[in-house]
Amino acid sequence: MDKVFKADHLGLAGNPVILKLLSKQGDKLVLFTDTVIKVDRNAKLWKRILLITDQAFYVLDVHTYKLKRRIGLQHIQMLCLSELNDNFFAVIVPSEYDYLLASARKTEIMAILVEASKKLQATGGTAIPVQFSNRFEYTVDSENVRVVTFEDTDGGVCTKISTR
Repeated sequence: MDKVFKADHLGLAGNPVILKLLSKQGDKLVLFTDTVIKVDRNAKLWKRILLITDQAFYVLDVHTYKLKRRIGLQHIQMLCLSELNDNFFAVIVPSEYDYLLASARKTEIMAILVEASKKLQATGGTAIPVQFSNRFEYTVDSENVRVVTFEDTDGGVCTKISTR
C-alpha cells in the first residue's frame, strides 16, 4: 500500500507571493513544501524552503520567499541517501552543481520527486533514480567535490562531510 503524504506542510499553495513566482516560471501545481536545511560549500547550514511542483524543484529564502534556485525535474540525474536513519540527501544535477539537504521528511521528498518525474516520462522525461549508499559524493561547485559518509553508532548516526 502506498503511503499518503500531506505534502504542502507550509500551506504555501495559495500564497500570492508563491503563486506569482510559479506563474513567472510556468508552474502551477504545488506537490510539496517544507523547511529544509541546506549544507553550503563551506559546510555552513542554512534554513530554506523546499517547494516541489510537477515540473521543478525550488529552493526559496525562508523569510522572503525569494527564489534561490529552480531546477527542472528533467535536470536531476539522481537522488542519493544513506541506508541509515538520518535526514540527509543529495540532489545530483550534473549540468550545474548539486545540493546536500537535510529534512525529517526525506522519504516523503524522495517519493514525491520520483512520482513527479515518472509523470514527466509521458513527455519524454525519465524517472529520477534513487541511490541508497552509506557513502556518496556531491559537487559543490565547478572545482570541488565532497564525500558524505554515514556510520551507524551507539545512539544514532555519525555523518561526516569531507573533501575528495
